This record gives sequence, structure tokens and C-alpha cells, in this order.
Amino acid sequence: SFHGNVPISNTISGFIGYILFGMCLIAIGMFISTLTESVVVSGVVTIVTFLALYLSGYFINLTSSESIASIVNWASIDNRFSQLTSGLMTLGNIFYMISVIAIFIFLSIQVIQRRRYKGESKLKKGAYSIGIIVVILVGSIGINVLVDKLNITFDLSSDKVYSISEQTENIVKNIDKEVNIYVLQSSSDFEVGYKEILAKYSKLNSKVNIEYRSLDKYPEFASQYVSGDVNVGSLIVVSGDKSYYVDCNDYMTYAKTSSYSYDYVIEFEPLLTGAINYVVESNTPIIYNITGHGEKSFGDNVINAIKRDNFAIENASLFDIDSVGSSIAVLVINSPTSDFSKDDIKKLEDYINNGGNIYITLDAVTEYLDNLYGFIKDYGIKVIDGVVVEEDANMYVMETQYYLLPNVVSHTITNPLINNSGYVLTVVSKGLTPYDKSGYKTYSLLSTSSTCYSKIAVSEDITERLDSDVDGPFSIAMLSESDNGGKLIVFGSSEALEDEVDQQVGGSNTDFFVNGIEYMYEQEDKISIRGTSIIDDTGLYTGNDRNILLILSIVVIPSIFVITGIIVKVRRVKYKAK
Repeated sequence: SFHGNVPISNTISGFIGYILFGMCLIAIGMFISTLTESVVVSGVVTIVTFLALYLSGYFINLTSSESIASIVNWASIDNRFSQLTSGLMTLGNIFYMISVIAIFIFLSIQVIQRRRYKGESKLKKGAYSIGIIVVILVGSIGINVLVDKLNITFDLSSDKVYSISEQTENIVKNIDKEVNIYVLQSSSDFEVGYKEILAKYSKLNSKVNIEYRSLDKYPEFASQYVSGDVNVGSLIVVSGDKSYYVDCNDYMTYAKTSSYSYDYVIEFEPLLTGAINYVVESNTPIIYNITGHGEKSFGDNVINAIKRDNFAIENASLFDIDSVGSSIAVLVINSPTSDFSKDDIKKLEDYINNGGNIYITLDAVTEYLDNLYGFIKDYGIKVIDGVVVEEDANMYVMETQYYLLPNVVSHTITNPLINNSGYVLTVVSKGLTPYDKSGYKTYSLLSTSSTCYSKIAVSEDITERLDSDVDGPFSIAMLSESDNGGKLIVFGSSEALEDEVDQQVGGSNTDFFVNGIEYMYEQEDKISIRGTSIIDDTGLYTGNDRNILLILSIVVIPSIFVITGIIVKVRRVKYKAK
């Protein structure tokens, strides 16, 4: 609506949290008031108690005992309330808060009844009452521990931040070896949302073990797996002799939207699932990165993503293909700036005709590479000279018409991006079109609008359309599959894989690239899992709307309570007078 979209499920969870939390505080306050006849004393003690409950999280950080911290964290009403308001509804939290309400109401009743006892019966009934209280408290704690162990949870958050994908579930269920996930922080301090996601992994497969290793208590623990510094709250995933370090600073990234704003993207699941993929695989397929034609080196984002998906990447020249051709998972040519010789092209043709996989990224400002582009054309993809310029304002960003946000076309490679509303940002791109070639099927993966054009003379004003420019639409990335099993992907923007550009869309460019690698190597079940986007939906209110809300909240609603209280008080006075 005009005022923004209300996340219904999250709102319901929040209301339940506020109601239960309020009832807990009322029950505790009522119990305290039964202990003294002084209104002032009961009021002061109640406020101090509520303040202590609120600050319980800070008290945890002051203790050096992990056991005490865990107990305080478990017993904290505020911690459970926070989970409910964030959309994480667990049976344990609801049962615990209801137990607190019931116990303090019961204690209040016992205190009031105890005042009625006299003489010897007061001693006997008081002892009996204390015994009942102890039994109920012990029983309640035991039942709450058991309910917590059941770990029955409902993710009511609007963005499903506490859920994991079906793809991750399938991967984890099929793990057949022990996997230890070490959290470099105490259980009480680790962020509850991430802890909930970890619990889902261990719940899916008993071979996945979660262990907490506080760096304060185990300062040297991480050094056996990681060389260099580690951060508190990071993960180390271990299986057999293989380990993988997941830095906590990568748990959340930022992604640009088409409306010039940013969304938070939680990357915890894809990072953890990728790390598990890496440590459980015994064989590591090799990606050969071709050199010798002015190719670029990949940035850290791409290298880390390739490693996370259990690939090794090695630099190689085309002279090496004859000896290692059968062991190459994918052959990558990243942004060549000089043309390939005819002998080089012959090697590429022999490799792909034998069922090989080639991934080529192009530098849009490099002069036309006749031999390489001719090879690409023979496999059903034509490279258009020049740089693609968009005229549709919805498909470029930063007021720069060659900073493209192309349409993501539905395909196995791109569906994870589409399902999470991900964008691919291409900076300076070459256009691609299908070229009719028998024996090959081509698919567009990223496409432009019909109003774009390819600027031939890039040295001139790039936004001025000339007769010599080539009209669109184009593809920015295409896939070609041959009848003999060979696959070719051409991505018209090597700049998109630069770390600075990739970070603008929360790693979507890298995901798109690695997804293509996985698809060509026929590991579709491991195509990169997208992080969860957290969208801030801002409500819009006019001046009149704001004034109405102000009057309602400050004048009308408080007045209703005051008038109701006065009416009740007057009626009670009249009733007593009778």
C-alpha cells in the first residue's frame, strides 16, 4: 500500500512476544507487591528487578564462566522476547514465558494464602506450600529444558532469515562423513539468528556437529586450522584433513537495488554450505585459467567462491591442454586483450568438440579479436563490436548508461538469482546475439532492453547515438551447448567480476559466474545458494497522516485509559457507599 507493506507473520510474532513479555512483567511485579505492604518499596524493587532483567545480556559479558553465562542466557526473558519480535517463534520460548507467568501467579497466591495461616497450622501448611513450590519450580525447569531440546521453531520473519533452502537441505542430508563446525565464540554470545541456522544443519544430519570454542577460553584453537588472525564469531568447518575458515565479516553484505538503494544480504547459509561442500569432497576438480593473451587475474571474490565450491584454479597456457585435457573441469579465458593464433583456436576446437567446457569473459573496450570471436561465432554466438549503451533508465545505474542492470533470463544457472531478486551489474559490456549454427543450442542468460545500442566509436560521446552504432537488443551473457556435450559460456563484461563492482550487488556477479561453472561441470545441485535479502520497506506518510497518528497516540488513546480509570474509580466509591 501507499504506507508500505506490513509483514503480517512477523507482526503476529511480535504481538505475541509483546503480550507474553508484558504478562511476564505483570506477574513478576504482582509477586513482588505481595511481599510487602509498602507501595513505595514494591515499586522500587519491581523497577530494579525489571532493569536487571533488561541488563541480563550485559551481565553475561562480565562473567568469565561460560557455564554461568549459558544459564543466564537460557533464563533471560528479554532474550526470548527479542527472538519473538524478530520473527523467530519457538515452542521453547513460548512455553518458557507462559511458565514464568504461571509460576509467579502461583507464588503470589501462595504468599497471600500464607498470611491466612495461624499458629501450628501456619508452620505445617507453610512447609507444605514450600515443598509444592520447589516441586513445581524443578518440574517446570525440567520440562522447559526438554521442550527446548525439541527445537520446534517457526520462521515468521518476512524475509525468512532463519530458514535454509531446499538445496542446502538436500546437500546436508546426503553428507556421509563427520563434519565439525567450530564457532569461535561462546554459545551465549553467538548471534541467535545464526545459531538457529546452525541448529537446522545439525538437526538434518547427525554427522554435522556444532561446537563452540570461545577465543578467550581457547586462544590457540584456531591456529591448528588457520594461519593468521581470526575474528570472534567466525566459523571453522572441518572434515577429515580438510578445513575451511568462514570469516564473520562476510556473513552480511549489501546489494544495490534498481531504485538506487541498498538491501542487506545475509550470506551465512551460502558461506556455510559452500564450506561444507569443500571439506566433504574427496576429489577437487581443476579449472584452468588460460594465460598468454593479456588475460586478467580474478579478484578475491571469484577465487574464494571457486574454492568454496571445491574447485582448484590453476594458470595454464594452451600448450598444456594436450596433456591435461581430460582432467580439466572448465577452461576459463578471462578478458583477453590480444588475439589467439590459429593453432590456439584449433586446440580450443578440439577440446570443446570432445565434450569440454569453456567460459570466456570479454573486455568491451578491446579491439575486435578476429580469431577468438570467429571461434565463438562458430558455436552459435556472435560478438557485436563496440560497447552497449542503455536508453531505458530502469536498466542502468549511477546515471551512467553503460553501467547496466540487464534482465536476468530464467535458466538453471540464473534461477537462484531470480528467486532471491538478485541483480547482475555489468560495467562496460559487449553485446552478444545468437548466430544460427546447426548442432548447437544457444540460450540468453542476461539481456538488455530493445532501446539499447552498441557504441562503435567509444572514443566519442558514448551517450550520443550515431547511424554507425548497432541497434539492440542484445544479450550480455549467453550459453551454447553442442550435441556432443561441449558447452561454451560467453560473458560480455569481464569488469563485472572485479571485486569493487561485485560488491555493489552483494556478490551476485560472482554467483552468476560460479553458477555457470557448476552447470558446465554438471554439478547443478551445488549451484551457488543465494543469500537472504532483508528489504527495508519504508512507510510513506503525509503531513495529515502524521498529525492524525500524533493526536491518536498522545491525546486520544491516553485519554481513553484515564477516563476509563476515573469511571471505574467512581463506581467503586459509589458501591462502597451503599
